[in-house]
Amino acid sequence: MNAKPKVLAFAGSTRGDSFNKKLVRIAARGAEKAGATCTVIDLRDFPMPIYDGDLEAAEGLPKHAKRLRDLLISPGGLGGLRGLVHLRAILGNIGCLVVPDQFALRGAHKAFDESGELADPKQAAQAEQIGAVVAEMAGKLG
Repeated sequence: MNAKPKVLAFAGSTRGDSFNKKLVRIAARGAEKAGATCTVIDLRDFPMPIYDGDLEAAEGLPKHAKRLRDLLISPGGLGGLRGLVHLRAILGNIGCLVVPDQFALRGAHKAFDESGELADPKQAAQAEQIGAVVAEMAGKLG
């Protein structure tokens, strides 16, 4: 039997009331329902300077870069969509496994209710399904 998969989930946005943060929590719930252990982080909790190789050579990795790196080490609207293409390419180039499925939330500014849940059950199911696919794939790697 495969080990319980671990998923690190985060949104690229650091805005307090970010739609992407709300969406990633829903997807993480789907991964948990599918049997994964999920850790949801807020990149706002990992403030870092823009990458500077000279600074890194002189002083080492910034404290928060080390914290984020440690979380990533594991044994086992259109703006977001446009950024997702680049993020997926970068993650693939550094050896991360990127699931082929993705979900783009149209009209994010009006898609959530007051409690931060998606108002449309179909969209909520789609977001949870992405989390489930991540958990399933991670489980197969264990």
